[in-house]
Amino acid sequence: MSEQERSEDQGRSWGGALAVLLLGLPLLLFLPLLLSLIEHQLWKTNHVEETCRDLGIHGLLGRIYEPIISVIQKFI
Repeated sequence: MSEQERSEDQGRSWGGALAVLLLGLPLLLFLPLLLSLIEHQLWKTNHVEETCRDLGIHGLLGRIYEPIISVIQKFI
């Protein structure tokens, strides 16, 4: 494999890692909200929210979700 081919392969792997980071991080960040909504709709329980409180991330996630939820509520 030539140096140019190695460089191109390395560039592609960095591009893939960047794409995973840019797509995966927001999905991971909003996963608790999505799971909580699904849980509440299906079983009318709050186990996901309670787990977030136990882990100490409920307040942080609330501050992140608050502006987004307020924008969505304006359109509903």
